[in-house]
Amino acid sequence: MVAQSQAALFQPAQRKIVERGVLAQAVDQAVEVGVFDPKLDQAALGRMQVLDHCDAVSVGERQDFTPCTEGCTGPIPYIAHMVTAALAYRLSAATGMHRGDRSYQQDQVEIIAHPRAPGCALAVLADGMGGKSGGRKAADQVVMVAKQIYERHSPTRDDPSDLLRQLVQESHLMIKLTAVAAEEEPHSTLAAILIGPDRRCDIVHAGDSRVYHFRGADMVSRTIDHSFVQRLINEGQITEEEANTHPQSNLLTGCLGTHQDAPLTQGQLGQLEVGDSVLACSDGLWHYFTPKELGAIVHTLSPRDASEMLVSKARQRARGGGDNVSLALLRIEALAR
Repeated sequence: MVAQSQAALFQPAQRKIVERGVLAQAVDQAVEVGVFDPKLDQAALGRMQVLDHCDAVSVGERQDFTPCTEGCTGPIPYIAHMVTAALAYRLSAATGMHRGDRSYQQDQVEIIAHPRAPGCALAVLADGMGGKSGGRKAADQVVMVAKQIYERHSPTRDDPSDLLRQLVQESHLMIKLTAVAAEEEPHSTLAAILIGPDRRCDIVHAGDSRVYHFRGADMVSRTIDHSFVQRLINEGQITEEEANTHPQSNLLTGCLGTHQDAPLTQGQLGQLEVGDSVLACSDGLWHYFTPKELGAIVHTLSPRDASEMLVSKARQRARGGGDNVSLALLRIEALAR
């Protein structure tokens, strides 16, 4: 509800359904995980150099590899390798979705590999609102815009903050244009994470979808919601714990697709370190966890396993009254040399 007053080394994600235990009982209750399985000659790591030339990235002594498709029976983490003179690391990531106890899924989440720049990724999450078709169309528009503008983006030349600003503004406009064909006025939240070739991380959000930054198991920061209860928190009228059970906790003061200007709240997390995790999630997930719980899970488990655990726990704690759940989790991990 909206308050009207206010390249080769990084292949595109594939989709695979996790069918494990009770999750196998229904496809629409499964977790979706981005899949990537690179094979790279470890002996060449120390000799690799990343050079930029006319929007194309060339890598010295690169070994060709393709995602594993044969003999893979389960989900595989979505991984990119990036090597610098000082640090060998990998960017490991996964996405998770669940319809919850709603009649239809209005969330959308995608991790997009840059088509020309190895080691660069854009994670985008949208929580749509506006009836069965309106909410999903709004979320679809956000992901479509993200893919289009990221295709044109040059990570080594363009300002990442400009891309995220454009993502908000163009998504806002496109959602407003879809309102003509929707039975209810469509809106969407947004949470996006942009990681560049130097591990610089920029974020943007609109509405109550969040981005969390963890160093190890400790939360470094999180975004602040554009919501009515957040305003009450800022004014000291309620606590964060009370906000979760407030009768107007679903009232937003800003999101995409309204008649007002889109909220534009950007941030820069600096250069990510080994052990850092960045989580984008909808309110259908974060509503059921404390920051300490989230940090412990994303630090202890692999992104794939953490995604499954978070979705499963959120479903248990919802007790039959849960919203759509979606998340995108990215982590910087040391790469053995």
